[in-house]
Amino acid sequence: MSVEHPKGYTGKCNPEVWDERAKPPQPAVKKVGQITEEQVDTYFRDVSITNFRSLPSTYENQCYVFIEKGVVLIEDYFDVNTELEPIKKDIENMVTQIAELLFKEGKIKSKYEEHGFFQRLTMINNEYPGANILVHKRGYLPRSIQRLWSGEKLCNAMEQLIGPDIGGHPVWNLRPKTPRSHAATVPWHQDCAYLDEASYDTHQPTAWIPLLDANEENGCMEK
Repeated sequence: MSVEHPKGYTGKCNPEVWDERAKPPQPAVKKVGQITEEQVDTYFRDVSITNFRSLPSTYENQCYVFIEKGVVLIEDYFDVNTELEPIKKDIENMVTQIAELLFKEGKIKSKYEEHGFFQRLTMINNEYPGANILVHKRGYLPRSIQRLWSGEKLCNAMEQLIGPDIGGHPVWNLRPKTPRSHAATVPWHQDCAYLDEASYDTHQPTAWIPLLDANEENGCMEK
């Protein structure tokens, strides 16, 4: 009796693509933006609860995060003023353009200019549901985000995880997540579901870069 599998199912596993066997040679001399060897090891190490307590103490906090959350946390990696603030300003400009358009068309009664970066789009979206999607669908990637995404700093860190042959994924989204907006909600998923089966044995790291202090209350990354 044959079993019908869903589209994309291959029946194969490729743990060697992500575990310690995939760790590329590390540079003898660190380049700008490259992370510590402990952080690289935490990323690749297949840590189990049984051997966790035997790890060196310097590993303990990061390995706990890796076990519980599936990520390695790197604090203060980007400079707030020179690298993240330009991104916020570019996004602010995009929100201003949306506000001007909706106000001109009589869709909103206020441009909400008195509200800050983290509140203005929410206020606009409360009055005109779907305003956040207008930002998403503009198809415009600000230059500041382009510089961060393709910059030497982040690429050097990626080199430690996948080697020097680096290719950026061609699909991107600037997806504003305003509170209680179902239109911008994406259910739990794995990105490989959007890709060809040939990608299953390709190591694809992801960098999640919040523009505010993220926590469990305001929507931190979770895996």
